Amino acid sequence: MNSTAEQWQRFIAGEPVGPIRPEILASWYRSRDFGVDPNTRLAPAAADDRPGRRLDEDLVVAELAALARGLEPEAVAIEAISAVCDAGGRILYAGGSPSTLRCGRANALAPAFGWAEQDIGTNGLGLALRSAEPIVVEEAEHWRAALHAWSGAAVAIRDPVTEEPLGVLGFCRHGAALPARVPTVLRRATRDVQAAVQARADAILDELRSVFAEQEPAHTGALALADRAGRLVACKNELFGAPDSALLGRGREPPCAPAVPALRGLLSEAVRRGRADPFWVGSATVYVPALRAELLVTVQPIRIRSAVAGILLTTDGASGERFGSTTESPRERILGVHDNWVVVLSPQEIRFAEADGNTVWLDTDRGRLPACERGLSALQRRLEEHGFARVHRNFLVNLERVQEIAPNYHGRFWLRVDSQRLGLVPVARRHVPQIRALLGL
Repeated sequence: MNSTAEQWQRFIAGEPVGPIRPEILASWYRSRDFGVDPNTRLAPAAADDRPGRRLDEDLVVAELAALARGLEPEAVAIEAISAVCDAGGRILYAGGSPSTLRCGRANALAPAFGWAEQDIGTNGLGLALRSAEPIVVEEAEHWRAALHAWSGAAVAIRDPVTEEPLGVLGFCRHGAALPARVPTVLRRATRDVQAAVQARADAILDELRSVFAEQEPAHTGALALADRAGRLVACKNELFGAPDSALLGRGREPPCAPAVPALRGLLSEAVRRGRADPFWVGSATVYVPALRAELLVTVQPIRIRSAVAGILLTTDGASGERFGSTTESPRERILGVHDNWVVVLSPQEIRFAEADGNTVWLDTDRGRLPACERGLSALQRRLEEHGFARVHRNFLVNLERVQEIAPNYHGRFWLRVDSQRLGLVPVARRHVPQIRALLGL
């Protein structure tokens, strides 16, 4: 029995495990949390459709299906399957080696079956939905015992705004590991599709700024426009976030997080409601740190080409349905690595995160650890609702752990966290207004 299979059996039995790739171990934890039976034989049939399915998802999976058909000769040559999943993990296309396709159908590796982690646990197609890079899952790394003879590699096309998956392209092989070149083949094959998705997102951002320019003269109060990820793309004043000179196209600054923490959940909910109802408009009371008071805000989804592209925020009188964020956040676990062991952290144990290329270092109560998460933006999405704020291109800080503030040159400043080591975190100039508001300065 190989060591991975031994560790899998120990994990299934609830016993401590030894060195396993962090992304695999994290997926095993999620698979267990989802209640997936590791001994089940078949994947479930996926639902016919998912609520809120977007047109760009359909475009992406159509483009991926064309790529998968083009990669069939490669799949046949290595006796593998080329497969495409939608953003929910439902297989939409499978082609390649006839013998492997027959074996795949016996394991529900076929169109209409669900291969997300919540359906069948750890697998290459499902794990790619959560990964910013091509992912490989080999043999006993799979959650289900029935897949231990399989190897899979996959890559997801992601929404450049929200970084949510739009579709997955992958290879699956039975009885042997995939060649080492497969992740590179997948990355190259999907490069043009990801570039096209980025170009569409850039065009929509330009249209959002045009919408804001049209709306600005009609509003005397505070006005802001957020994208689908809840980041501000334009502001009339500093009430919601950055000053207007930073976001009205004069500097072409990228979107930034709002300075009103309560808006993050409300904006996400407004996007969901706007997708479900094209005529929906809402209003909510939010606490604004800059005013040290509550403010009634109207939120209106902005639709571009029949899809919700952003949310307009106004204070010129409330209109629409009163609402508030009612979604409870699931228990968040952040994983670090120490001596080949995975360290499971709560957000409160982390003082700040620092990016070094694609590696993210966590300054924690248990020492300085490399995170399993790749890239600071992915970690930011998970930690913002737990009191973390992006303060610099390379730093994400837990505002609850800030103890002192030191001024710097040119309007910048430093944050000192409660660390035994020198815990100084720089605040970049473009983030200063937001951080001042969040800290009540």
